[in-house]
Amino acid sequence: MRLLFRKKISFASARAFTPLEKATDEVGGGKNIDAAGGLMPMSAETVRERSSLTGFTLIEIIIALTILGIGLISVMAYLPVALDASRRASDLTKATLLAREWIENVRAAAYDDITKADTKITDFVPSAEYAGFEYKIEINPTGAATFKDVKVTVRWRLKGKLLEESFQTRIAKYNPG
Repeated sequence: MRLLFRKKISFASARAFTPLEKATDEVGGGKNIDAAGGLMPMSAETVRERSSLTGFTLIEIIIALTILGIGLISVMAYLPVALDASRRASDLTKATLLAREWIENVRAAAYDDITKADTKITDFVPSAEYAGFEYKIEINPTGAATFKDVKVTVRWRLKGKLLEESFQTRIAKYNPG
């Protein structure tokens, strides 16, 4: 089978219109060519048309910057709120870890030792692990003789405001007999 190609097509010479070209311009930049093959100078009207298509006006730039500024200001207004929420969440996590540690310490003790500690600790003790945090532990008997309520209260300051969270659990006397 023999294929014959009569005309070679070059895609390099054909190109699409750019945004700066009008639909009436010729492909390739819209150059005016005279009959002798030389370039003809562009008319003043063509120069004005091209210059109006080549960039943004000052008023368009001002409007765009104004819209961008308003958007950035509104986003920046939420930044302090987000930072406060992040700090509060971090402090609450520390308080939870501190309370959990003390609840586990009480749970690890023998039930009879917990029974001997039936008292309310009214003074807050500073935490050795978390600076600025204080805690207190309350162990109270319940109505049933085999249960104790353990309550750990943690407090700390955030922006001068005293915050406090309480964590409570119930410990049962384990009697496998």
